[in-house]
Amino acid sequence: MVFGTNRSFGFRCAQMVVGLLFIGAGIALAKATATGTSPISCIPAVMTEICIRYDLPRISLGVFSFLFNALLLLGEIILLRGKIKPTIFLQLVPLAVMTVSIDVWAIPFGLLPLDSYLSCLIALFISVVFMSIGVFLEVDAEVLAVPGDEFVKVLAQVTGEPFSVIKTTFDCSLMAFSASLSLMMLEGLFGVREGTVVNAMLVGIFIGFWRRLFGREGGRQTAQEAEAHAMLEESFEEA
Repeated sequence: MVFGTNRSFGFRCAQMVVGLLFIGAGIALAKATATGTSPISCIPAVMTEICIRYDLPRISLGVFSFLFNALLLLGEIILLRGKIKPTIFLQLVPLAVMTVSIDVWAIPFGLLPLDSYLSCLIALFISVVFMSIGVFLEVDAEVLAVPGDEFVKVLAQVTGEPFSVIKTTFDCSLMAFSASLSLMMLEGLFGVREGTVVNAMLVGIFIGFWRRLFGREGGRQTAQEAEAHAMLEESFEEA
């Protein structure tokens, strides 16, 4: 097994960084396909398009992602009230790595000849694989998590609702708000499309595959897996 149980703190930190680089690659490649990014990146993606459409100062997807996650960190502080610890701000470290990774990967991915819908779908599938590998490595490292993940955990803790319910509701709210903002400001869907749904449903399934492959079946469930399971359960109930 590649990722053994007796890993040093330095090894786990390196593993987390590699995971964040993969996550950044997944987000940047999904953005390049123009078929929609992951739910947590929908709002930043729409905001970048708004800046372009209205000739506003160009702010990259990575920077918008940092700002959005910083707002979620503020949300954690508000929800926890006086029960926060200074270590909560360490979430900015992996966030900074991830956002820089998004903007760095956006450069080569922006040059890809994605001139057909088929090529976009292939690239979207690859982005899902990148994202799943990244989330698996980040969570398995058990060092730090970005505010986007921690906010949902805190919200579930404060409300007492099941994590999967909060995660699904949170992501659906992000997609609905992003779609509404895009339709209102851009007169079409940009940044949130079919690729967003594909990303939300398949990333968790792929993470489960990596966990089984590396013997992590008994580990804690990731946010993406919980979301995927909840969405599948809802599909069966509706059927």
